[in-house]
Amino acid sequence: MNSNFDRLKQSPNIIERNSANMIELYFPNYEVFWINYLIPLIGKYGNWRYDMLHNLEELGMSQYGILKSLNFINISFPEIRVGDPYQRFKNIYFHFGLIFDSINNFCRNLCIIKEILERKNLIRTPKQSETELLNGFQKWITKKYDKSYDKTIRLWKPMLYYPHSDINYLKILEVPNPLRRNYNSYVTSIKNYRNFYIHTPGVDIITSYGRLRAIKNEHLNEYRLWSKIKKCLDQNPNHDHFSDPKEIVENDLNETLDHCNSIWEHLIKHMDEISKHPRYKEISSHYNREN
Repeated sequence: MNSNFDRLKQSPNIIERNSANMIELYFPNYEVFWINYLIPLIGKYGNWRYDMLHNLEELGMSQYGILKSLNFINISFPEIRVGDPYQRFKNIYFHFGLIFDSINNFCRNLCIIKEILERKNLIRTPKQSETELLNGFQKWITKKYDKSYDKTIRLWKPMLYYPHSDINYLKILEVPNPLRRNYNSYVTSIKNYRNFYIHTPGVDIITSYGRLRAIKNEHLNEYRLWSKIKKCLDQNPNHDHFSDPKEIVENDLNETLDHCNSIWEHLIKHMDEISKHPRYKEISSHYNREN
């Protein structure tokens, strides 16, 4: 047994124990980061201080958020079945989204700490001028306000207008472009799949000739109606646009971990730079735990 993973496998925390083998196999950089940088800060089993928030602490919380989501996926996907009142298949992809949100938070906080240490300069100027924002809002009112208002009345959905764009923290952290591009493309693909199954009315996994079936990611747009899914499978039960949902989840989980491991290789380099900075002890000393 690799001694680097003894902590996970013997942890009193059930989430860590349940995820240990999966982390060791597909995401070893997770535990490298935890042992080298987070345990010295928070203690062996991550006894967090809840009386205050701090960027250093949020680093660990973001990583722990990934662990919780991975654990949920790992223990839930064997239970996938049609008519499941807990909607495990949809919830699994909801938790995939939480993983990517945690990674984004993780990178954001690395950037903030590097700015505190004067290693990065985050640009905070508005992305649009007041005139551009007002023009954009006017266009939104003209094109989408009536539709949004109608949804608010019928479906209780809020009217949302997003004039901003997300900051690309991976780019700020100088993650190489091919890796960054592949990761962002993968995240978009998973989020599209998540949104399809969560937000498309009536669409779910189905049983066809005694076998569970779910639409493959690359064929989503062809099956927006439940009736078309049923008709297609009735006519051709071995249709290659569909696959076993458990296999889909397992493949997506393994690929997600592989992407995470590659990203963490670069985040470890940044954390190594942070931990060796002469001011690192200064900003972390207030958060040393008592024995």
